[in-house]
Amino acid sequence: MDPSAKPKRREGGSSAPSGEGRPRKKKTSEPTPPKPAALSAGPESKPRGRIGIALALLGAMTIAALLLFRQTGAPAQLTPDDQRSACDKGDAAACRAFGLLLEKGEGIEKDLLRAGEMYKRACDRRDGAGCAQLGLLTMSGKLGDRDPKRAYQLYSQSCDIGFGDGCQKQGAMLGAGIAGIEQDQAGASRLYQIGCDLKSPAACGSLGLAVYTGAGGLTKDDARAFSLFQSSCDGGDTFGCTGLARMYLNGTGVPKDMNRAITLFTQACDNGGTMACRLLAMFYENGNSVPQDSARAKELFRKACDLGDSFGCERLGAQPPPAQ
Repeated sequence: MDPSAKPKRREGGSSAPSGEGRPRKKKTSEPTPPKPAALSAGPESKPRGRIGIALALLGAMTIAALLLFRQTGAPAQLTPDDQRSACDKGDAAACRAFGLLLEKGEGIEKDLLRAGEMYKRACDRRDGAGCAQLGLLTMSGKLGDRDPKRAYQLYSQSCDIGFGDGCQKQGAMLGAGIAGIEQDQAGASRLYQIGCDLKSPAACGSLGLAVYTGAGGLTKDDARAFSLFQSSCDGGDTFGCTGLARMYLNGTGVPKDMNRAITLFTQACDNGGTMACRLLAMFYENGNSVPQDSARAKELFRKACDLGDSFGCERLGAQPPPAQ
């Protein structure tokens, strides 16, 4: 698919990562905004460009996405040798599962190039999760130079096959207008809706953000945003949990509940949510809604930094870790 073209509405798809999707009803287009101040770390946050917004959306979902890839038909009970053998016999899910082991170095020597080859084999066999995982590696530059244009094409292919996380990642890039793509927030919103319909927690979280802010001409709807964030969080997405926590923190659409907000921020941070760790660190640093605890704040800033958060690293006088 030409990345400069507007996205076509997908009318097929299922929550499975491979194979043809089931017919679905068309969804109404809604414009989606970039990440708003309402979900930022507050006045001490530095402004972020549209590329940073998209990469934040992409990166925030990576851990949840990897967990999902483990559950999307991959024969995880098989040994690496069994998975490789099944892949050689044409099993796309086994190719993806073997690629994930190679990428993480689990039970086998880490080899990113071979992992990329396995994801490509899975993608070529219409495994949507394999296409999305190859897109992540391509976007991050782990297979060589970063290639956002190619990553966008892979996310588009993943979405066309019927893998909801691919729709979310394609939408994040389209909404920010990177990789030489004309910015199209309405098109991004359509992709988030398609991905959410395909049961992608990440896509539901991104759609929740669009509805929560009401930017780009979208009617603000706190009740719907809450429902989308809740669905996203229930599915294990840290971005959705963080959005839900902010609604409780601010009393937006729900009664203000500081205890519930802190619980959700902690849950998101424990599961690798960068923004949640940063916000919790600031709460403990300032004694906001929790007892002041400088040691705990430092620990949380360290975790945020280790997850790639430049703000957390600045607070520690440290540098973000290199890409793995």
